[in-house]
Amino acid sequence: MIKTDRYVQTEAAGMLYRLIPVTEEIIRCVIGKEEIKGNDSLIIEKKEYPAVEFAAEENEEKLELKTGKVLASLELSSGRIEWKHADGTRWCIQDKADLTKIDVVRYTTGGEKPVINRVKTVDGERNFIQNLKPEKVRDGYRARVFFDWKEEEEIHGLGQAEEGIYNYRGHNQYLYQHNMRIPMPLFVSTEGYGVLFDCCSLMTFNDEGRESYLFLDTVDQIDYYFMGGNTMDGIIHAYRYLTGKAQMLPKWAYGYIQSKEQYYTSKELEEIVRHTEKSGFRWIVWFRTGIPGIRATGGRRFWISPVMGITRSAWSGFMRCMPTAWSLYGRI
Repeated sequence: MIKTDRYVQTEAAGMLYRLIPVTEEIIRCVIGKEEIKGNDSLIIEKKEYPAVEFAAEENEEKLELKTGKVLASLELSSGRIEWKHADGTRWCIQDKADLTKIDVVRYTTGGEKPVINRVKTVDGERNFIQNLKPEKVRDGYRARVFFDWKEEEEIHGLGQAEEGIYNYRGHNQYLYQHNMRIPMPLFVSTEGYGVLFDCCSLMTFNDEGRESYLFLDTVDQIDYYFMGGNTMDGIIHAYRYLTGKAQMLPKWAYGYIQSKEQYYTSKELEEIVRHTEKSGFRWIVWFRTGIPGIRATGGRRFWISPVMGITRSAWSGFMRCMPTAWSLYGRI
C-alpha cells in the first residue's frame, strides 16, 4: 500500500486502485491497468481541493479507507469495493471492473480530396465521406464497471433521453450526444448516494440479465467519484462542488421562445415580429446557422445566416435573438 496525505494506492485483481478523498462525503476511485495517469478533466472543475483527514489500513484480504462520513472497503483478490457509511452500513457494492486495451483511432482522408456521398435520412440530408481511413492515435481502453444493487433500489439520472425512463433498473440505456439527447455520466440512487464518471466517450448503462454494469467506450483508466450525500440535495451539492456552480440564464431568456428549424431572410423574420408585436409580450427568436448566406473572408467558405439583418430588428428591445451553430456539413 502506498499512502500519502492525499490518497492511498494498492494493487487488487491485477490492477492498480487509487482512492482519493475529495471531501468527507466524496471519494474518487481511479483504476488503471498499468499505471495511474494524471487527469486533465473536461468534467471536473479545476481548483485546489483542501486536504481531507482520513485513515487507511491494509491486510492480506482488503484495504479500508475511512473519512468522517464514508468507508470504502476494497477486496484485494477481486477488486470489489463496498461503499459504506462511516458506521459500516452499506450503500452499494462496486463489483469487478475490467479494462481491455484498444487502438484509439481517428479517421482521415490522408490528404486526398474527400469523396462525398449525400444521403437522405430521417433527419434530413446528410453528407458521408466515402474515402476515410482509420489512423491510430494512441493506446486506450474499453472498460466495464459492475455494480451489485439492492433489489428494491432505484437508479435515476444519466441525463436527458427520449425514452421517458425514470427508474433505469431493468433497462439498457445508451449515453451519447444527439439532437434531443443530453447524456450525463452521473446516476443517483434512492439509497442516498451518487456516482459520477469522469468519462467523455460513449457509455452504456446496462441492468438487464444477470449482470449490471456501465460500459465506457474509450478511456485511459476508470475514473469515478462516489458521492455519499444521503439525500438527493446532498448528492447534487456534491456534484456541483466537483463540476462547478450551475449558471442561471439572464432574465430575458425566460418566457416564450419562437423556434423554427431555420429562417432564410431577415425580411421573413421581421414579418413575424410585426405580426406578433401587437400581442405586447416580449419574446425570443431561436434560429440555426447553416443557411446559404455570405462567404467568409480568408479563403475559407462556409454558410452563415444573415445575422446582421435579423438582429437589427431586435435592438428595439422587443425581441432578442439566439443564433446557434450546428455541426452539419452541407454543400459548399
